[in-house]
Parts: sequence; structure tokens; C-alpha cells
Amino acid sequence: KQGIDDGTVGKWQAYDLKPPTERAVKENSEKQVSSIIAGRDGIIQRCTVYQGTPLCAAGQAVKAGQTLVSGYTDCGLTIMATQAEAEITALTFRDLEILTPSATIVRGQQKSEKNTYALRIGKKLINLSKDSGNLDTSCVKIYLEKSVCLPGGFCLPIALIRITYIYYDPAEQLPIDSDMPQWLEDFSVSYLKKTMVAGEVISSQSALIFEDDYSCLRGRFACIEMIGQVKHEQTLLKD
Repeated sequence: KQGIDDGTVGKWQAYDLKPPTERAVKENSEKQVSSIIAGRDGIIQRCTVYQGTPLCAAGQAVKAGQTLVSGYTDCGLTIMATQAEAEITALTFRDLEILTPSATIVRGQQKSEKNTYALRIGKKLINLSKDSGNLDTSCVKIYLEKSVCLPGGFCLPIALIRITYIYYDPAEQLPIDSDMPQWLEDFSVSYLKKTMVAGEVISSQSALIFEDDYSCLRGRFACIEMIGQVKHEQTLLKD
């Protein structure tokens, strides 16, 4: 402590000239403190920070889970805690394997159709048709249930059930289409785009393997995508 004369006789003011050992953290009470982390491994291509402190730069390789933009900003005597906002684009690499059958099964022509009926009273089911419930692999079953309702919309625990069986010729196996390689390539690109927040596939290296029962596409794809993910931090309240 050191006394400072303020010009008033007989009055002194004490000032603490020792710098504080800890800096206060000023938080935005309306929003929870958060940072931006990497959603996957990649090489940063562009980093645009709207709020927060950037911890990465273009050309830097980052790992999944690494903090890219901190929600804390050093303001000298205080540290501003806020919600980080940024757009971070990176070059990423993805490995993908797609399996598809070598042949497709197509249902044959419709042969016949049969209706069976049953009555449901509460939890009890009463079959009204003979041989009801017969079903094989070449048959399709359509189930329709109609409850008994009184005027006013009140339904009784009674329902009439109609089951329609449609029979078809045995299924046929068709060989794989000649366009299957291109279809697999297109499917892989569309699938990868659905897994991105925003981005595109810029190049790919793939190999198509044909087996007796299936075909396999194995590829490595280079993508430009946004990898930033918001990570909220828990605020510890003082006593």
C-alpha cells in the first residue's frame, strides 16, 4: 500500500499498486461458452472466424477433436468468454467400401388372388376362412382391418379383418447390369455428400472387384468440406 496525496489536507487515499495475480473472466450470460473443434482429420484450406480466437491457419494439418477456434479471447486485464463462430474448410480423405449383389431377383407375373376373412373380438381372433394364413415366398399379403363404430365416433372392440393373398410366378435372377460400375461410383459420391455439412468430392481412386455372389467397390476419395463442430463448455458457478 502507498499513500497518495490528493491535495486535500489531512486526507490520504490508499491504492493497491500490486498487479492482480488472476485475470477476471467476463462471460456472455445469454449464451453458453463454446469452441469450434475439428470433426475429422484434414488440412485447413480456409478459416474465417466471426467470433472467438483462431488457433489454426490455412495449410495446417489438424486431427479430429482438435480445437480450431477458442471461445476465450484475451483482452488484457480480462478474458472474454463467448460463443465461437467460424467457417473452416479443409481437405479430407475418406475410405469407402460398397457391396452389392451380383444378381438381382425379380418377381414373376401375377397368377392368382385370394381373400380370407377373420373376426377380432377384443384380443381373440376368429378365422372365418379355411386355410387362412398360408403364405410362401411367391406370395404377397395385404392386411385390412375395419373396426365397428357407433354414431358419434365411439369404436367397439370388434373388427372385421380381410387378408388378400396375391400369388406370383417363381422369382427370376437377372445378371448384374453393365452400368453397375458407374452406378457404384455415382452412389459413393452421393453418399459422401450426405455425410458432409457442406462440401464436394474433388477426386477419387477406386477399384471394382467382382465375386460370384457380390461386387465390391473400394475407393479413397479426396474431399473439400467444412469440418468445424461446436463444442459447448460447462460453466462452473461460484459459491
